[in-house]
Amino acid sequence: TLVLFYAYRPTKASERETAKAVAACHAAMRKRGVTGRLRIAREGYNATITSSYEGSRAFCDDLSRIDAETFDGSVDFKFVDHLPRSHLMKGAKCWKVEEIVTYGMTEEDAPLHQGATHLSPQKFHEALEDPSAVVIDVRNANETLIGRFDPPGGAEYIDPRMRRSTEFPEWVRRNKAKLEGKKILMYCTGGVRCERASAFLTQEGIRPHGQLEGGIHRYLEQYPDEGGHWVGKNYVFDRRFAHGADKHDVVSRCGACLEPWDRYQAGARCPSCSMEVLVCRACQRAKKAPPKCH
Repeated sequence: TLVLFYAYRPTKASERETAKAVAACHAAMRKRGVTGRLRIAREGYNATITSSYEGSRAFCDDLSRIDAETFDGSVDFKFVDHLPRSHLMKGAKCWKVEEIVTYGMTEEDAPLHQGATHLSPQKFHEALEDPSAVVIDVRNANETLIGRFDPPGGAEYIDPRMRRSTEFPEWVRRNKAKLEGKKILMYCTGGVRCERASAFLTQEGIRPHGQLEGGIHRYLEQYPDEGGHWVGKNYVFDRRFAHGADKHDVVSRCGACLEPWDRYQAGARCPSCSMEVLVCRACQRAKKAPPKCH
């Protein structure tokens, strides 16, 4: 079983409280046979973890005893059951970070209470059909390459082409004129990156209309067959690597030969910036040089 979750604390914890939470979570991970990554900051938690069916749920129950104020029943735990054993993550890492998503922002830069309204997958689906709207993909360029929202005749898709989340504030400032006065929709993989990003937009004087609740993960659960307005695959940070609707097209190409391809497992990197690039199996076997991503 794979579990994805994030949670912002109602009030920021002290350094001592955060250190205690790290120690307690690490002990609970060992007890429940949990592997994967759990980032803990004074502001909250962000996790991609795996365990058995029972162990994963027992660990999530443990969290309500470790931090009852944060894990009060409102956290969206995304469980993906019945995965093959090869999808178990290796090792268990639980550590203290400054931000649960690295934006390089302070709370004053992007107060969370100013974040966008959460739209259910169905409401977001409907909002995407508005041709006067724009939809900002808050993920990095290697993720957006293999899948995205593409509503026919609907919202204009905007890809900031970021290599890392820390580039988002500068992108917003450069594109304010394009965004002002627009009906702005936002989305990411599971929802966490939109929290701070939408709050930052509001702080910059641009109020988003809404963000996709539960991210692409929950949307594809709602539209599992054809994918709704989603095309391609959803890049993920676990051993699935990517997933899509039951019926989906390949929307990306090998950077070397331009044949349709959407798998990053080759380990190829851009020679300029080291971002991963798409190289198909044939080009990998032919030992073709990895292409530049820009």
